[in-house]
Formats: sequence, C-alpha cells, structure tokens
Amino acid sequence: MDKTFSESWYRVANQRICLRPVVRTRRQNFRGERWIVLENPFSNQYFRLRPAAYELVSRLRPDRTVEEAWQQCIERFPDAAPSQEAVIQLLSQLYYANLLQYDLAADSAQLFERYKKRKQREIGFRFLNIMFMRFPLLDPDRFLARTLPVVGKAISVFGAVTWLLVIAWGLKMAVDNFGALRAQGQGVLALNNLFLLYLGMVFVKACHEFGHAYFCRRFGGEVHVMGIMFMIFTPMPYVDATSAWSFRERWKRVLVGSAGMIVELFLASIAVFIWS
Repeated sequence: MDKTFSESWYRVANQRICLRPVVRTRRQNFRGERWIVLENPFSNQYFRLRPAAYELVSRLRPDRTVEEAWQQCIERFPDAAPSQEAVIQLLSQLYYANLLQYDLAADSAQLFERYKKRKQREIGFRFLNIMFMRFPLLDPDRFLARTLPVVGKAISVFGAVTWLLVIAWGLKMAVDNFGALRAQGQGVLALNNLFLLYLGMVFVKACHEFGHAYFCRRFGGEVHVMGIMFMIFTPMPYVDATSAWSFRERWKRVLVGSAGMIVELFLASIAVFIWS
C-alpha cells in the first residue's frame, strides 16, 4: 500500500495543473469494472483511470492547486482518495501522455521528466529491436471516411450472415477436398514460390489492417496512422486503431480487435473457392 505522504510532494503541491481543453472523457466498463478513458484526439493518446483517480483529476483547475484538489478528495472520499505518492505518479503519467495543461516550476518538470525517462528506458528495447520497428507514413482517416459508406455496408447484420455462409461453405469445400489440399500444400514452400507467397502475405496483411481500420471507423473511432512495421526483418503494413480503447461497449472493442482475423478467414474461404 502507498504511504499517504511523499517527500516529493512539495514539488507539485502548489502547482496549478489541469487537463487540456481538448481532452475528452468517456466512461467504460471493462471486465466488470468501471473506468474513465481520457482521450486527446489531436495526439491520438489515451489514458484509462479508475473512478477514484478521476475524482482527483476532475478537480484539477487553473485556479486551484494540486494540494487543494487533493484535500477536497480526502474530505469527500477519506478511504478511497489516492496517496501523495500515487498522485505524483498519476500526474507524471498524464504528463507523459500529453494530457495535461500546465505551467510547471523547474523542479516539478524535472520530477515528471525523470518519470518519463524511466518509462522510456523500460520500453526502449522495443524501439531498438529492429524486428518490431514501426515507421508511420500517412494519415488514412479521410480515405476511410470517404469509402466507409460503401465498405461499411459489410459491417452489418447482413454482412455477418454473408460472412458466416462464406466461411461455412469454404470449410465444407476444404473438408471435401482435404486430400488434394494436403498434397498440393506440401510444395507450397518451394523456392520458386517464395516471392509469390510474400506478395500474398503482404496483401492479406494489408486487408487485415484495413479490417481493423474500417471496423474502428464504423463504430465512431478514428485512425490517423498507417505505416510499415518490420516483423522479423519483413516489412508489413500496419494501422493504429487505438481509438477503439475509448469505446464504451465491450463488444465493439472486441470486434475491432478481431477484425483482422474476420477478414483473413473470409479471404481464406474465397481462396478455397478459387482453388477448388
């Protein structure tokens, strides 16, 4: 359990900090627990808070110090209010996520910067490891918005029924022709097939990522990053559909997360039709 008081509290106690005006808040139920999601639509950054932590954040004002906001929390929620150490950590995380509006004194900024550098060291290996390095290239959101009226029709009850029928028929065809499928599959990794396999893999991966993007856009999210990532030294397309984290309905978040698999199964069934 965190101790109530912190030796570093003096560095933030008299600061006047608040959320940026552009930050949106949404309530979300996740695994039976209630959360509040903070979203900065301009930087596409998100942060999820428990209600007790949000009680403090919601009290931060340009005309109120952190100490005053914390004392108000203690008066109203004496048993659930965060400790000073927890408040410092929370503010550091919000600072790192670029969700705060502030005019910090030098020592407060240094405190937050130290936390930021520590977090960067913890995740630094991800950026140093070229096998998973990402290179953002463009913002596909306008393209997705323009094409959604057409593509979005597939993300519907009619689309779901069609998908199930295609998958069922593709599975039946694969079972009926399993012997031939297994025999022809034995030579699929032949050297003269590798280039075509790679092109096919890139195509499927692109469709996979567009599946995430369109499902996210269909449910009201935004997708502002599309680029190339290296997976074991192999360049592949990717999109950033993290705005789905802010959806209130769990089933929408699940569908966005499963969209790539949904698209791949559909393509696999179509491929079985063509092959057979």
